[in-house]
Amino acid sequence: MIRYGSFEVLLTGDATKKTEEAIIGRYDNNWLDVDVLKIGHHGSLSTSTTIPWADIVKPEIAVVSAGHRSSHGHPRKEVLERLDDHTVDNAAPHLMSSATGTRGNYTWHNDSNYSESIYSTDTNGNVVVTSDGNGYSVKAAFHEE
Repeated sequence: MIRYGSFEVLLTGDATKKTEEAIIGRYDNNWLDVDVLKIGHHGSLSTSTTIPWADIVKPEIAVVSAGHRSSHGHPRKEVLERLDDHTVDNAAPHLMSSATGTRGNYTWHNDSNYSESIYSTDTNGNVVVTSDGNGYSVKAAFHEE
């Protein structure tokens, strides 16, 4: 957790479902409500970003670091859907790519008018979130908000 004034970002790295459960058990839900979430483990469906985690963290913005059309199917469409009830849904349209299916048989979904405040390095390039301690802004190689 990084806090700067009233701005909060949670960097999860490769935290697992068990790690998410441990964090939820240790900290007050209000403390875990953040502005920005770095989505765990490249947006993996099987390892992290569970529904309870998404519902407690409630990020306004989420960022996933993933390679283009990852052989692991990252990011997963289901993970993005878990977060889109919480993220700001009036972002300028940008490209988002996500996968469904099973290993070796992924279906890729490309939405060129995605308006949720969820960004991925595979389609948006470098994603930079800046803050003055009160508000924040998002800049990506292929999008500016």
